[in-house]
Amino acid sequence: TAFLLEKTPEFDVETALKELHFGIHGQQDAKRQTDELPLRAMNAFKKQGYAFFKLMFEPFATRLPKSLLIAPHGILALLPFDALLMQDPGANLQYGLFEYLGKHHPISYAYSISLHQELKQSSLAVQTVDQLVGFAPEFVNPKSTNTAGSKSIDSPNFAPIPHSKIEVETIVKKKQGKGYYGNQATEANFIKAAPEAQIIHISTHTWWEPKTGLPCIVFQPIPDQEENEFLFPNEIYPLRLKADLVVFSACETGIGPVEAGGGIASLARAFSFAGARGLVTTLWKVDGLQSKELMTLFYEKKTPQSSYSEALWRAKNAYLEKFPEYVAPYYWAGFNHVGGN
Repeated sequence: TAFLLEKTPEFDVETALKELHFGIHGQQDAKRQTDELPLRAMNAFKKQGYAFFKLMFEPFATRLPKSLLIAPHGILALLPFDALLMQDPGANLQYGLFEYLGKHHPISYAYSISLHQELKQSSLAVQTVDQLVGFAPEFVNPKSTNTAGSKSIDSPNFAPIPHSKIEVETIVKKKQGKGYYGNQATEANFIKAAPEAQIIHISTHTWWEPKTGLPCIVFQPIPDQEENEFLFPNEIYPLRLKADLVVFSACETGIGPVEAGGGIASLARAFSFAGARGLVTTLWKVDGLQSKELMTLFYEKKTPQSSYSEALWRAKNAYLEKFPEYVAPYYWAGFNHVGGN
């Protein structure tokens, strides 16, 4: 079933989206600073989380199918539909008791309906190797100089990601794949391995180049090499991927500048155009430990009978039960499945 949402003058989408994100990120900011969730962020989330659901879904809430396919346009691609509230929480201040849309419905996203249909057809036609490759660069000293060769650009020093290697090792072992860690997790090795992989899992940093505003994936820095550690969208497009799935356990891989046609110029979108039929992307800066836990559950819940979106849905529900102290949407609602199943 397809539904068309028309803009209304009574609801400023951009302002409401900013307030919703403030409510979500305020949860984590407060936990770092005071170990308490500020009431202002909580109220902003409750207000806009329910307002978006009411505007988009309430008119046909009783007719919603179990699984949802959403093709958001423009800035709506930045909306975490998983976190929308199906009921007004009122005075309730417990995140674990909220009725999230993503708790009841597996949600998958598409850059467009036509592209989604193409991905479905390609998943039937393309022969892929039964292999997972995982990448976990090691960023040892954030104070050290970040050097590269002729392609070097002004960049920050990247802090260590404590749980990255453990996450990839666990997944590689479960899927009997191949892992690239530390000095092996280079851009050059990725470009060699990715085109032949069925599943690609990347746990690393992302970075936004200040001059162009474009995002990139950060691989292992190798001093004095001609190739640097940054993989930009224009380097992703020619890869000719065969992958059924690319998983990003990294920050903000599903966001980017809004293009003239309404699309988002994100890293995930670049992988989709390079041939990846499905992706797990992120809408904001993710928590390292909780990302590891959620991604491990995702691979545990994936069975031959289940789709990737269903596996992610089951993983999120299992996560909410397993980690009641981390049920705020910041920790889990930023992960989205895009593309074919």
